Amino acid sequence: MALEGRCLRPASPASGQRRARRRPARSRATRDGLSHLTATLLTQTHLHGLRHVCSPSISLSRRAFWLLALCTSLGLLLSWSSNRLLHWLAFPTHTRVHTEWARELAFPTVTICNNNPVRLYHLTKSDLYFAGHWLGLLLANRTARPLVLDLLQDDKQAWFSKLSDFRLFLPPRHFDGTSLEFMDRLGHQLEDMLLGCKYRGEPCGAHNFSTVTFLLGALPPRGVYPRACEGLECQGLRMGFIVRSLADELSSAMLSHDL
Repeated sequence: MALEGRCLRPASPASGQRRARRRPARSRATRDGLSHLTATLLTQTHLHGLRHVCSPSISLSRRAFWLLALCTSLGLLLSWSSNRLLHWLAFPTHTRVHTEWARELAFPTVTICNNNPVRLYHLTKSDLYFAGHWLGLLLANRTARPLVLDLLQDDKQAWFSKLSDFRLFLPPRHFDGTSLEFMDRLGHQLEDMLLGCKYRGEPCGAHNFSTVTFLLGALPPRGVYPRACEGLECQGLRMGFIVRSLADELSSAMLSHDL
């Protein structure tokens, strides 16, 4: 009963006041400690400008100047960092290429296969009369093949229809046939197709190459190619050609293979 009476005894007003006084004192001491620690850290820091902003020994105008300079520096840093961050998020790609001239390179043979055996607009009426069926431009009765007319443009269809009209045409008595001279005259010329040629940085041209014509589009067997370069070592050679549509007279396909 004595223990119960002691526990239920109300607290005195003096003890409540002492506890209330201790709490503000502890919180004030904590704030003072944090303020002192912060002031010490700011005055002893090596971060440029921050120590001058928080130092109480410096005048207010100088502290304001240092605060402005510090904010400006932070603004520039954030601006540059955001720019670099956006550049990184754009996933940029940089390719580094090292070019070196090699003394010995296995230069492949370049074979240009013409999809059109002859230049269509260089044909004469006699050429078309004798070789039109062989070239696939005319039917057996020497009339224009419909597929050829479909491939030609509207302005060229009238021209080819007039060229293939042999009703009032008197063919010549002699025709040399589809000889090498015929193919060389009507075939594709390297001078017309070669856009550029460089060998080890030096310019070259069509005169450095020899042209070989094979009838019916047949390629020679492996190992019997003649020398394709004249005056060059055929190593480190770069060439550019015109490659156009099938309906154009300069249509060609370029193949590259090793000997």
